[in-house]
Amino acid sequence: MSRGAGGAGESDSPRDPGAGVQVLRRLLLRAHLSVALAAAVFIAAMAASGAVLACEEAVLSVWGIRTRVEEGAGGRIVAESDRREIVGSRFESEIALGPSGPERFFERVRDLHRWLAFPSGSERTGRMLTGAANLALLFLLLTGALLWVPWPLSRRALAANLNFPTGRGRPGGRARRLRLHRAIGVWALLPLAVISATGAVLSFPSLGDRLYPIVGVAIPGGEESAPEVVLQAHTGELWGLVGRAMAGVAALAALAMIWTGATSALRRRR
Repeated sequence: MSRGAGGAGESDSPRDPGAGVQVLRRLLLRAHLSVALAAAVFIAAMAASGAVLACEEAVLSVWGIRTRVEEGAGGRIVAESDRREIVGSRFESEIALGPSGPERFFERVRDLHRWLAFPSGSERTGRMLTGAANLALLFLLLTGALLWVPWPLSRRALAANLNFPTGRGRPGGRARRLRLHRAIGVWALLPLAVISATGAVLSFPSLGDRLYPIVGVAIPGGEESAPEVVLQAHTGELWGLVGRAMAGVAALAALAMIWTGATSALRRRR
């Protein structure tokens, strides 16, 4: 009887809430790893090309080869660069000047960033893939933020996840990469969230049409200028030079997270 009573008492006792949290964390980790595995190559391509594009204005201004096309008197088009100036129709000006070597390079990088450099006629497919990769990055940021919160929760554990690993204590390779992955992720969370959300809207215009009224943000110039504002937020141009620099650093942070996450996952499977 005593055993039965004891067994009944044990079965009726409340379960440890920490066990449920651990189960949830394991499910989140599996989902995080699965999505990362599927989208890593596409996210890496967009992050690398985005980091290069963040330097475009600086490179072209230093080299002095940015082509400027303006309308002159009498409706004539004046196209000029530091190489030469052509006055004529827009078609004549573009043919005469043409993009320089660095400008052509950045155009190719932009094609890779926007639609993975798919050939003409297949840009829509490329845009769908980059849009899906942006949504995947948003999911990874959300699940990563939830996994970043330590359990059991404590100030010391939170501080440890905020700090970048140092040489002190010399943790193992996988542990060090995980700490680096967490630290980069939390510090780059906000700019990467803005970049991925606006990137998804640019890839799926219909998504933006549904989100603008929900967000309730006043778009200067009305709905027609909404895509331009979204593009400026995506590139960081909306916040000037600092914003563009942050966008470039965030792109590099995404590359670093892909590397640290992938190498940690591979070591975990061994």
